[in-house]
Amino acid sequence: MRRGSLKRFSWIMVLLAGLFQVLTLILDQIVIQKQDENRRMTFERSSSLEKRNLLLNTNNRVVTSYKSNDFLVFILSSSNISQKKKDYLYFSGLFDQTRLMEDIFRDEYIKKIFSKKTLRAYNRDLNPDSEFKNYNYIEYFNILIKDNHETSEEINENFSRNSEYYYVDGEILTLDDGRKLKTSEVIQSYVQHNIYYLDEFNRAVLEELISLENKIRLINEDLYENNSSRQIYLLSGVSTQLLSLFFLLLLFRDLLIIPKKIKKSFFKLTDKIS
Repeated sequence: MRRGSLKRFSWIMVLLAGLFQVLTLILDQIVIQKQDENRRMTFERSSSLEKRNLLLNTNNRVVTSYKSNDFLVFILSSSNISQKKKDYLYFSGLFDQTRLMEDIFRDEYIKKIFSKKTLRAYNRDLNPDSEFKNYNYIEYFNILIKDNHETSEEINENFSRNSEYYYVDGEILTLDDGRKLKTSEVIQSYVQHNIYYLDEFNRAVLEELISLENKIRLINEDLYENNSSRQIYLLSGVSTQLLSLFFLLLLFRDLLIIPKKIKKSFFKLTDKIS
């Protein structure tokens, strides 16, 4: 055998060690990609969980407001307390509803979702083509908030008159049948109107929550599958690395073994010297 040449076995070991080293590099790249996917999905899940918590909190606030104001209307409509106390309690309910709507629709995520959702309400246009119109939630609740503020100013003016009746432009508000409206009746109608549309809004919130829950469930399933496959690729990479090292050890072992001819020549030389 010529000096510097490799035997067939050595060449096979070199090829196998190189092949498994290449496989190790490929598997490492796949693991890195899986880790990137894992980070992306984890971030997406965290974002969805934050949105879910926001909607849950919004739902809780709306439900609390609905129950308290609905109970307020139920009690006051059949109560014999003084007109002044009744006006004050109704006005407090209207104030709380207005503040709640302002807080809810100040959030950018709520704006983003509900600017695309619509509800059907009485047409507020000056020359309406139809009695009802489809509004997006942001638009219509801004109208409600504006109405509540304007009504609150009028109510404060009526309180200063120290009258049980509701005044508009200096005159008592009167229905077509001639019945004069009391301040408490006017505030009650606004409170009930707000209750109805806050309930409609809460239905849309629940629909969005269901959608988010399904999205989070799918992300969790994808995360589980991604982590499982990442572990498999990681173990496979370790295995191919070990196999590459194993074939390199076989190669070095083969290269370090002294050929028999060299051994015989070595022994003959030592015998002559001795």
